[in-house]
Amino acid sequence: MEGAAGQVRETHEVMAFITVVLLIITAAIRIFIVVKKKDDDKSLKNIAFIMYALATISVFITGYFGGTLVYEYMKSFTWARDTEMKHASFYKNALAALQAGDESMLPSGYEVCPVCGNTYEEGNVDEKCAFCQTSRDSFEKI
Repeated sequence: MEGAAGQVRETHEVMAFITVVLLIITAAIRIFIVVKKKDDDKSLKNIAFIMYALATISVFITGYFGGTLVYEYMKSFTWARDTEMKHASFYKNALAALQAGDESMLPSGYEVCPVCGNTYEEGNVDEKCAFCQTSRDSFEKI
């Protein structure tokens, strides 16, 4: 990935690495406390608690960037799938009209959103794209 999506992915990966390192260090401290029977050492317990808290915060940050990556930069795949489902319906209708010899059943044109590719039959167009909310004024007429 490149651009903004690549930066978000890189940040997500860095935060995931930081989370793993924090949890490994914390686990090592906890193992040391148990093995060396240092249960009464409050300073080690406090350090472990702080490390757990930092790891928890790191998990939240990692999740935020992962969610952003999926929601903001992967939704175009959903738009593409939904648009192709509409295209399949258009193709079926066109084939049925051709087989019936009645092309008057077909729309005289289409309008296509330039951002996501959502396609509308002429005369049945929303004011804004149902997928990406682009204004109809920007649509390409075919």
